[in-house]
Amino acid sequence: MNVAISGQAGFALLFEGAKLYSIHRDNPSERIARHRGSLRLLLNGVDDLEVFEGIDASQAEGELSLASARADALHLVLILLDPTLPDDLRREAAIEVDALFADERIAAYLEGVLWSHPLPADGDLSGAKLAAEGASPRVLGLLMDFERDQPWIEIVWNAWRDIPDDLFANRQERDRTRALAVRRGLFPRFVRALRTTGSSPEALLLDLVGRLEAERLPRCREVCEDWLAQPWAKRWGRATRRRSPRLASEVAEPNEPKSSEP
Repeated sequence: MNVAISGQAGFALLFEGAKLYSIHRDNPSERIARHRGSLRLLLNGVDDLEVFEGIDASQAEGELSLASARADALHLVLILLDPTLPDDLRREAAIEVDALFADERIAAYLEGVLWSHPLPADGDLSGAKLAAEGASPRVLGLLMDFERDQPWIEIVWNAWRDIPDDLFANRQERDRTRALAVRRGLFPRFVRALRTTGSSPEALLLDLVGRLEAERLPRCREVCEDWLAQPWAKRWGRATRRRSPRLASEVAEPNEPKSSEP
């Protein structure tokens, strides 16, 4: 069957032929029959929907549990970064995130989300690190890496915003592509490649395209080429054209690369 899952909303929609059911994180074994006409109401405000094809009920319950845990972890990290909240609450959030880090998939998800956008102006990274000290070395390490990578994150984020709209059919397709790039961890992969001396733009391009092609996204190679070209040029301090059909010749590494540190 096909299943649509929202970790933020804590439910999954199960499509079995003409029948539609929902299951919920608090009691995933209980199926609630739904009318297809209620989909619009059920999905109102949901922006993290993930679709799975050809999975069974047990797999659907497992994916719902993981998606819900990811949403919880992200909510806790946002608490950590909120300077308006009490210190003891932020410390407790760090402890709870640490418990969720036992699942490496959750840690990878948090990295994918955080690295997809520069730290907002009102984000309190110093306070978050202070709250995590002694409470969770793993969370503290994540926050320190996030701070270190801010210059590269900004470059990658700005390059994504600059991808021309005409490479997407519409705004919905652009948003869906970005959501998949976040979910597949493309932003931190891109950042790591940029700050690592000797990284290959060709290898990065193949990695990015390979992780999106499975989603049957139209023109995903062109999108990735455009996304990669300018940041890689900035990495070496060289200008380049966008949408180059010969990426390698335009952004090849110089003989003496600059330091990889921001």
